[in-house]
Amino acid sequence: MSEEENSGDVLFNKESRIFGHIHAIDRQIRKQQRMIYLWTILFLISGLAWIFAYFTKFQRQEVPPSQADPRLQQLQAENTDLQQANEALKLELEALRSQAATEPAEEPPVVEPSPPESQQTFENGIIKYRVQKGETLWRIATKVLGDGHLHTSIMEENDIADPSNLEAGMVLTIRKNE
Repeated sequence: MSEEENSGDVLFNKESRIFGHIHAIDRQIRKQQRMIYLWTILFLISGLAWIFAYFTKFQRQEVPPSQADPRLQQLQAENTDLQQANEALKLELEALRSQAATEPAEEPPVVEPSPPESQQTFENGIIKYRVQKGETLWRIATKVLGDGHLHTSIMEENDIADPSNLEAGMVLTIRKNE
């Protein structure tokens, strides 16, 4: 090899090393730029959080009663009245409980319910029943006879083939077996 070729190789090697150093420095600079961007973003986010916290702090301040909404004052007054009424009722209830504990209990009077307008009872246990709107044989049997399963006896007594054909105002004869 000639000296020129050797010197060219040496120059090429020096240039390659210099280019390699420049490339490594460039990578470090880019890495540092990314870190600067990241820190800038974090700084901005924390600044916005501080600003948000600062302004929301003022929104949470209570309004003095002199500046409060009149409806709020009215509701507070009603609440106070209701609490006082509640306390009075509690005292009255306590007095009634203590009175009930000292007095003997009275038997309530027995009141026989009158038959509804839709029923008329005759002496031989036959009831004439006027069907009301929306009633079914099952419901009528439960109401009059005390057992919905007895709806078939009502069907037989009144020659009803289809129980869905009940009409309001229809008069049924019901035999009550006692």
